[in-house]
Amino acid sequence: MKPKTTLIVLAAGLALSLFVNVFVIWSLFNFRSSALNTIVTAREGLEQLAAESFTADVRINQILPLEMNIEIDQTISVPIDTTYTLNTVVHTTVSLPFFGPQDIAVPINEEIPLQANLELPVQLTVPISTEYHLDTVLPVEISLPLETAGRLRQTLQDIEDGLR
Repeated sequence: MKPKTTLIVLAAGLALSLFVNVFVIWSLFNFRSSALNTIVTAREGLEQLAAESFTADVRINQILPLEMNIEIDQTISVPIDTTYTLNTVVHTTVSLPFFGPQDIAVPINEEIPLQANLELPVQLTVPISTEYHLDTVLPVEISLPLETAGRLRQTLQDIEDGLR
């Protein structure tokens, strides 16, 4: 090849290399600018998310088995303070000399006071075995934990500082 042709090919290669390098640098600057905008938007969205919470409805539909024994060991005191009225006639036969057996009616008309304190010991084990069908919807409030929000905020800030 002639030196002039070699010089033209070399100049064309140099121009092409310069154009490719300029394009790559321009693309990197555009990427950096887009990435910086994306990080700033993500950080602003994180600030809004950290400041707010949302409520999610959680449906629970389960059968809960309940099995237990309830022990009762107690003394129950029952006070009694009353009057019992006895109103009756008692019929009896009495054997009298010279008269023989005689039927006698003895009327009883009395009020008997009753005063007592009964102590009733109760020792009992009550077994309970059942199933409870829990079917409900619970509202659960969800918010971003402060520690997690702080770490994400710091990570996004570090990336933003690195892109500037």
